[in-house]
Amino acid sequence: MNHLPLPRNPAKPKIDVPFLSRLCNIHLDRDTFFKFPERNGYGPDSSSLINGRDSHMDMLEFYQTWLYFGLMSVVLSDPIDTVDFLHDSLDPSIRLVDSTILDSLIDRWLVRIHQSSDGERNSIFDCSERCLTYALSYCDWLEHHYFGYHNTEPWIEVVLSIKVLINSLTSPLLTLRGSGVSALSPVIPWSQGWEKIPPSASPLASHMEVNGWCPFRMRHLFIEYPYSTIYYLACLPPMNGREAIHDACLTAGNCLGDSVDYNKPFECLHTETCNGRCPSASPPMEKVTSILEQGGIPLITCVRGAQSQLGLGVVEASRGVKYTAITHVWADGLGNNQTNSMPVCQLNRLVLRLEALEATDLSCGTGLRSMVSTIGSLSDILNSEHRMTFWLDTMCIPVAGAWRNGQLIGVDERYSSLKKAAIARMTPIYAGAWRVLVLDYDLQRTLHSATPPEEILARVLRSTWMWRCWTLHEASLAQNLIIQFADGHIWLAVLTWRLARAFETNYKRSRGLKDHGMFIQNIKAATMHTPVGAVENTFWKDHGIDIRHRDLQLVKVWNQMVGRSTSNWEDAHGILANLLDFNAGTILKLPIRERMKALLCAQERLPLWFLFINIPRLVSEDEQLPSETELYRWVPPYVGGPKVSMWKLPRGYATIVSGEDAGLHVGSHAHVVGFLLSGEAHRHPVFYFLDTINHKRYWVQLHSQKYRDNTAESNYQAFLNLGSSCAL
Repeated sequence: MNHLPLPRNPAKPKIDVPFLSRLCNIHLDRDTFFKFPERNGYGPDSSSLINGRDSHMDMLEFYQTWLYFGLMSVVLSDPIDTVDFLHDSLDPSIRLVDSTILDSLIDRWLVRIHQSSDGERNSIFDCSERCLTYALSYCDWLEHHYFGYHNTEPWIEVVLSIKVLINSLTSPLLTLRGSGVSALSPVIPWSQGWEKIPPSASPLASHMEVNGWCPFRMRHLFIEYPYSTIYYLACLPPMNGREAIHDACLTAGNCLGDSVDYNKPFECLHTETCNGRCPSASPPMEKVTSILEQGGIPLITCVRGAQSQLGLGVVEASRGVKYTAITHVWADGLGNNQTNSMPVCQLNRLVLRLEALEATDLSCGTGLRSMVSTIGSLSDILNSEHRMTFWLDTMCIPVAGAWRNGQLIGVDERYSSLKKAAIARMTPIYAGAWRVLVLDYDLQRTLHSATPPEEILARVLRSTWMWRCWTLHEASLAQNLIIQFADGHIWLAVLTWRLARAFETNYKRSRGLKDHGMFIQNIKAATMHTPVGAVENTFWKDHGIDIRHRDLQLVKVWNQMVGRSTSNWEDAHGILANLLDFNAGTILKLPIRERMKALLCAQERLPLWFLFINIPRLVSEDEQLPSETELYRWVPPYVGGPKVSMWKLPRGYATIVSGEDAGLHVGSHAHVVGFLLSGEAHRHPVFYFLDTINHKRYWVQLHSQKYRDNTAESNYQAFLNLGSSCAL
């Protein structure tokens, strides 16, 4: 896997792929590729390849020759000299595979593709797609049927190398032919059918866990992104962050290591350079509460005097006041549920960050160059009185709980009411900020100078800040999002611009999208925040998607919240409400079981995929409910489940109807795409499902259409049609 893109100073996982092939030169075409097993003494049945006469190592040598070097030869239409992939290890008796040359072989293949006629190009694409699809399905079959008995290192490494190869060969095909035409898709490590991580992906997962990754987050990444992206992330150096325990995260379905327990007291941490004895600083809270009671937004002002002493004040946000809103994770050390204060050492560090922002010079000469702060000389600022204005939840949201000896002894009702009011104003707070500054424990200890933009964003993706629900809300509202690193800060807009330049350069040089370009695309998508209520109208209209309704906004917000965590899941409803342009304060006043129902029923219509994704629902099937509640059994309690592909949305919708025919109704013209049938399934296109509560029967007609004969067994794309409007 030496051909895959890597970060600077990579911490590579120890994955040694043994070189086992006995053939020096391999040249296969489509016919010889599919007949290769039979010509080597194996029967046509797949099971003969694992129950044959050969030893395990002989079989492993066969698979590598056929599905690695043979597949490479037939797809690239080039003889493969296996010696070019040979790498001697420190142990003379062990030979390893080195795939460094694969990148240049793909470049050579791309040149030939561009020089070919349209007919020749389509023939090459068809052959390549068929071989790649077959090889991947065979690897999946092999992993399911064989690894249960022989889950050993040589098998894992060889199958992993084959899957990585398939993904590397798929990337240029997808861009040259188009994802809408090609039947291929990027190869992901955690495919469907696996409850636990597949054996072939286990070396990457184990390495990432050692380097501090949360297994709950890894699962979402492994399900969504291809091998090239996962391998890059796995090679990032270990995190500089605080130690966190993630042992129970995967089981809990939430990251527990980066959450705080609100039932226990905690306060701001001191900085590493402080001895832990500096006093705390607090704003005048009566001024904060007075502004909140009048419906305003309190801002903290900090004045550094001639002796570098800091003084805190409070002003109300208004049209003429520019301020910086801070977005952070409480577990990183700035959270405090006991008092509205923070240690002076932390306040000094925060003010230095803000002063550096003020000193930033936006350069525009021949183009945007760096817009990165260099905390260099700030003497002009430090030697004169200078007021910084900012919003930080630790100081601006009143603490309502009273603690004694580690126990909560009471709640101030006035402060509790003001706390809810402050949280309900989070949208105007972050939307009205001139800048939103990201403070993450790991990123503030990471150098970003002279680092490629894709690696910077990869580190952002790994950060704790990236995986929290509240920070998603705050980033989505930001006019100017700025990320703080150890050696300065960088504007996200500039980082995105630099990433676009890197992608353009990579694409032009390769004349196609290879692993590096695919990684750049993926890392951009993974770290992109959709502005609240914003939909790229022109783009989606051009693709024939109706955006007069809010379906697409719901899909985007849902996808961005999937996999994120929060210390208090009751907050998630308010966050979802804000991201969907609803009144969070109204939603949070409802009982918890009613909140998601209110949010979804407020939608004019719902995409049909919502009914079919595998997520927990509001109530179990066995639970007895009043008739008015029974109609909303389909409602989930929180955001969850898998992400939904924009291009695989069901082309139908459901509407919520009240009155005599109350319930969730599916339009008569609606149909669901995405059911892949094989074998005999398409021979039974009519069936019905039962509504056991209302004792009704609904007939379903499946219209199947053969779309590709890429295996011995034909596949069909089925459309689920509901013949008439019916309540579900």
